[in-house]
Amino acid sequence: MRQTSIFKNFFRGKEVEEIPLGEEIGEYLDKLAVFDEEGENIAELMGNAEIYVKSLHPTCLEDISRIEQELKRGHILIVHLTKLYEQPRDCMRAIEQIRGILSFVGGDIGHIVGGETLIVTPSFIRIWRGD
Repeated sequence: MRQTSIFKNFFRGKEVEEIPLGEEIGEYLDKLAVFDEEGENIAELMGNAEIYVKSLHPTCLEDISRIEQELKRGHILIVHLTKLYEQPRDCMRAIEQIRGILSFVGGDIGHIVGGETLIVTPSFIRIWRGD
C-alpha cells in the first residue's frame, strides 16, 4: 500500500503525490497548504493560531452566544443539546439561534447520529454529506 493512500479522502479529489522517502508524514502535511474559497491560505489567515475541537453542553439559551465567539476563533464545536432537549421549545430556539449565528459568521452545521448532538464548524470548514 502506498503511504499516501490514506490521505486521498482528505483532499477532495486532488492528486496527492507520494511522500518522499525519509520524510515524515507530519512534515509532508505541514507543506500542504489548505485554501479557502477565495484562494487564501487558511493558515496565513488564521495567523497559525491553534484550532481546537471543543465540546459544549449548553443548559439554557444564554449559553448559545458562546458558539459565535468560538466560531470566530476558528474552533470546531461539538454541541450536546441533551439538557435543552428536555425543553423542546428552548431546543428549537437554540437551533434557530445557531443557524442565525452561522448565517452571520459563516460556517456549517450537521447532526451527529442520535440527533441530540450537532457539529458546528467555522466558515473555512465544510461538513461532508456524501456517502
